Amino acid sequence: MTVLMPSWYYEKKDIKHSPSVLDGINFERESRYRREGARFIINVGTKMGLRYDTMATGVVYFHRFYMFHSFKTFPRYVTACCCLFLLGK
Repeated sequence: MTVLMPSWYYEKKDIKHSPSVLDGINFERESRYRREGARFIINVGTKMGLRYDTMATGVVYFHRFYMFHSFKTFPRYVTACCCLFLLGK
């Protein structure tokens, strides 16, 4: 029996049809929210003295989360804080 693992790589068409876009947030605004969340993780992680690879993991968690959930439902800064919490464990 072959078990398929979900891919962590997405095509542009998948990104352009994310849950946020389907919720009415335009692609440009979603891209801005993603940048702001990633920047927040890097800024706070740097102040906490975290290693770069640790912060990069948090950014991956952040982007991955929003491939399944909408920015309308989950505020970006709260999600970024949760990603920081997870990467610090």
